[in-house]
Amino acid sequence: REFMTMEGGVFDSIRKKMWWFREDSGEPDAGKPIILQQDGARPHTAKGNDATWLDHQYRDGITIHVEVQPAQSPDVNCLDLAFFNSLQSDTRCVAQRTMMDIQTTVEKCWHEYADRRMIGVWRCLFISYHGILESLGDNTYSRHRDDRFW
Repeated sequence: REFMTMEGGVFDSIRKKMWWFREDSGEPDAGKPIILQQDGARPHTAKGNDATWLDHQYRDGITIHVEVQPAQSPDVNCLDLAFFNSLQSDTRCVAQRTMMDIQTTVEKCWHEYADRRMIGVWRCLFISYHGILESLGDNTYSRHRDDRFW
């Protein structure tokens, strides 16, 4: 919980990287909440987490809602679909020998991750939505659109 909500933690990082959701940004998504979807694993749903998320959901003009993905549902978590793979590819080009090296590299790549790269992450999510609709909600949909396969 603390890692998510502490100063400089996950919520703060999301707010910095996704500035266009800030109420006064002037962007089309200004004032809309960011949905942070998690998979329902025990560490994410431990007693007290819901109250902590509520206490920290609104700050600096940006609202973050934490939602649980239903079991056996199609994968519509944009972090799993694209962002983690994108960040992982950035970290592969840096030599890492210890766990501390890995942590340092991931943090460095996260801080250097360009805000605009998130547009591609959202594109992957919407392509998946379309595939889910085409397959009538089945979990075996194809992630493709206009000859671009994922």
